[in-house]
Amino acid sequence: MAQLTHDTATLERVDFLLRYLFSEWTDVASLADEWDQLDMTQKEDFHHEWVGSTEMLLRKVDDLYQRGCMTSHQQQSYDQLIELVNMRRPLVARLLQS
Repeated sequence: MAQLTHDTATLERVDFLLRYLFSEWTDVASLADEWDQLDMTQKEDFHHEWVGSTEMLLRKVDDLYQRGCMTSHQQQSYDQLIELVNMRRPLVARLLQS
């Protein structure tokens, strides 16, 4: 992937997105453990937030990666995030269907 000149604002945005998404995809396992105790409103909130925000931000960070807008360290973090996403994707799909 070609290295482009990175401006500070973009790098900070990438850092924020990576931290946020890593946290969301990590925490979904704990949510799954509590899923049966959640009421319908809480489950609907999760659905709307996940589909409307988390997945959108994942697409955004993927676009930044594809456009070469990350440092090599951020690229490594992105690769780790994608490993986590691939591991958690079936769990998220199950929660979104229930």
